[in-house]
Amino acid sequence: MAITVKMASTALRCAFGSKQILFLIFGRLVDCSYFCEQKKNTMIANYQDREEKLARFAKALGHPARIAILHFLAGRESCFFGDIHEVLPIAKATVSQHLSELKSAGLIQGEIQPPKVKYCIHRENWQLAKQLFADFFHGLDKCTAKGGGCCS
Repeated sequence: MAITVKMASTALRCAFGSKQILFLIFGRLVDCSYFCEQKKNTMIANYQDREEKLARFAKALGHPARIAILHFLAGRESCFFGDIHEVLPIAKATVSQHLSELKSAGLIQGEIQPPKVKYCIHRENWQLAKQLFADFFHGLDKCTAKGGGCCS
């Protein structure tokens, strides 16, 4: 039985039953027999859909301008028609980049209606993001629940 392990852009094969297994990772030979001891212990970068969505939402939230845009849009009861750079302290040159990142992550939805643009929170994905972050941080509570932290 062979397990495919993907690390960065390098695809590797791990054959069970081999005494010594070596992989070429980024130009270096590495003994990876540790990964092949048991199927459940193999390192497989096969992230679940929930993890991928959470990471995408987190990336979109990774800039203060995008946080400001989301805060502004979330505080509205309806879609915003206009130029966001006129109401937020964000340079006009970068607004479209930030809106594109937020839209690509699915946190906002919008369309161009010349001469203005219409944007609003994507309510379904907003709720999904809230739930994914809540589940993620709740899972980390196990680490800090007993006496202050994992490393103490």
